[in-house]
Amino acid sequence: MARLLTALAGLSAFWTGAGCAPRPALPPQLRHEMPELLKRLRSGTPDQRQQAARRLGGIAIGIWPSASGSAWHWQERVDPAVRGRVAKALCAALRDKQWQVRRTAAEMLGCIRDRRSAGALRAAMADDDPRVRLAAVAALGAVGDEKAVTTLAAALGRDDPPMRRAAAIALGNIGGEGAVAALTPLLADADWSVRAAAAEAVGRTGDRRAVQALPALLNDPHWLVRLASVGALGLLPDGPTFAPLSGALEDGDFRVRRAAADALGQGGDSRSVKLLIDVLGDEHWAVRESAAWALGALGDRRAVEPLKAATKDGDVDVRAAAAAALERLGAPG
Repeated sequence: MARLLTALAGLSAFWTGAGCAPRPALPPQLRHEMPELLKRLRSGTPDQRQQAARRLGGIAIGIWPSASGSAWHWQERVDPAVRGRVAKALCAALRDKQWQVRRTAAEMLGCIRDRRSAGALRAAMADDDPRVRLAAVAALGAVGDEKAVTTLAAALGRDDPPMRRAAAIALGNIGGEGAVAALTPLLADADWSVRAAAAEAVGRTGDRRAVQALPALLNDPHWLVRLASVGALGLLPDGPTFAPLSGALEDGDFRVRRAAADALGQGGDSRSVKLLIDVLGDEHWAVRESAAWALGALGDRRAVEPLKAATKDGDVDVRAAAAAALERLGAPG
């Protein structure tokens, strides 16, 4: 949350251009190309319309050709008028008769992230084609439209696991109290992929209420659900996550144990040191490596001697991680 607030503090200057170099004008080849692309998007063949949608989306997000046309470059700032013009054209393309064009338009709107497209994307959630509906849901999550929470929450009740999964991801991107309330029931969804998506999404919201719901998923039969839950708990360092994460160090899957070690290292709880020292003896090298990195991050000198022993580990990556951790602790081996 702190990182988010820091980023938000600079958004005003970014969008207004204050303190920034002027936004570059469209190069001549794009000024000539855009009208033709807009025309193709409206009245070209199906392939031409789909290609025009994709190309216009690229222009709007700053993927421009070099002067010679032999290479592509990314422009950090694009004139809002250009983005708005493209977004408007792509919103109209969401009503194209070909599903491929509608899906590409939705995907590009998700890349552009213009909030003015949210209404058209919400309408596209009722498209006849499931692929278009999924693209619209993903785009709404990227746009971050809080008004879409109610619409997305309704999609969570559909007998359609891919749609529930996509809606969960979108709600995690949007965040807010309404998103967390809608996501919580999905943690008990019958489909494991939906449970995993919901756990990850709840973690991204940064809402501490998630701590109450996530630990139960650490006993889920599917390792990816447990992994997602550990990752989500790791995103909530201010909550009481030590107990569930320490329990995950004993998970039967090494990927879950590794994620738990990483999360404990980022949490800064001194109680983690003894546990992570023990994890240096884990049977899997990847878990031992993460434990070494985590001990270095925690900065507790109780780990110095165990880390010195780990520099003689049979795996080269564990040895390197232990040596780096010792450097960080000011006690090179």
